[in-house]
Amino acid sequence: EGLEGQTLRRRLVSGATLVFFTAGYAGKRFVFERAAQLGIRSVVIEHPDSWARSLVHEGLIAKFLPVDMSQSAEKVLND
Repeated sequence: EGLEGQTLRRRLVSGATLVFFTAGYAGKRFVFERAAQLGIRSVVIEHPDSWARSLVHEGLIAKFLPVDMSQSAEKVLND
């Protein structure tokens, strides 16, 4: 608990990879900014024309994986 616990948690997440399935709306950008500040490598799985796509070029996320969410799950898995 307290400062010791917070320091430990921050050390544990630094360098971790976290996958986000959909980025939400653009107002959620702060989530990716904070994750980057904490040293978390974020991967976003989202519709190809999502606002989050540009976050790779800005260095806030490590990878953007475009997936057409209008397809069936079977089609997505087979592509």
